Formats: sequence, C-alpha cells, structure tokens
Amino acid sequence: MKLKLSPAHWFNNETKFNRAVLGIGLQDVPISGLEPHENITILGISSDHLVIDPKDTKLTIGDKIAFNVNYAGLLSAMTSPYIRKIYKNDSLN
Repeated sequence: MKLKLSPAHWFNNETKFNRAVLGIGLQDVPISGLEPHENITILGISSDHLVIDPKDTKLTIGDKIAFNVNYAGLLSAMTSPYIRKIYKNDSLN
C-alpha cells in the first residue's frame, strides 16, 4: 500500500497523533475485514484511502504495512481489479 504521512494533530490539548494515508479503500476491502499487525489504529476509510494512526511505529513513505484479513476482506481483495496479486509457490518439496 502506498503510504503518505501527515503532521501530528492535537485534540483536547491532550491527545497527539500522526496520520498516515494508505492507498487502499472500500473499493478494495471492507474496513471490518482489516486488522493491522502492528500497534496501529485505523481512523477511517474512504472509497480509495485508509487513514491510520501509526502511534509509535516508525513509518516512512513507501513502507509496507501488514494486515490480517477475515474472509470478507480476503474475498474483496482477491476479486478487486484494483489490487495487484502476487502468487507464490509454497510447496513442501
């Protein structure tokens, strides 16, 4: 996913968080089908972008972020024409 970082924001003079914008959205996968691997919070999603709070995770532009997906998320991702799929041969020879 393509990553774009934005500056930190303050809320109620107490909470500070950064936002990262990922190049994946509802046209690719439902938000309920995603769970980030790292200490990352999903803040929102649009048709073509996912906004996350990376918290203490050190991200730079171009980094890859891994997600667990449920069945609905996997089904959507695998049938989306907007997601490039890479198939690997993982045989136990």
